[in-house]
Amino acid sequence: MNISVDRSSIKDSHKAYKRARKDLQKGISLAIFPEATIPDCSPELGPFKNGAFKLAIEMQVPIVPITFLDNWCIFPDSKGQKLLLRPGISRIVIHPPISTIGLTEEDANGLRDQVKDLIFGTLQKKADAHFRKNVE
Repeated sequence: MNISVDRSSIKDSHKAYKRARKDLQKGISLAIFPEATIPDCSPELGPFKNGAFKLAIEMQVPIVPITFLDNWCIFPDSKGQKLLLRPGISRIVIHPPISTIGLTEEDANGLRDQVKDLIFGTLQKKADAHFRKNVE
């Protein structure tokens, strides 16, 4: 299943949000990538949009953050050039679920920041170890 989102269209974003809510009501799990853009200097994270966090709070479902440790070097962003893929293994870290029970929409920014800090901290720790290993 794929719910595509044209982030330049508020109408399309709202339609995707409604579809995601409907799927959650049916008991379907969703994987949402809340970054608005891919930053120029990886392994950085772009700004996170609030939709996924508001949706999780609205539906009172947990968020399970996942850190993709190697995607930034296996799938580098080529900025208008041909997509250059590299062979490799994409390791992931599945973090413990974060409960949204009792949270309200006012908590969405804090939840978003908590998830982003967790993913970024994990990514930085692993990236630093990768760079140290390849330099030594």
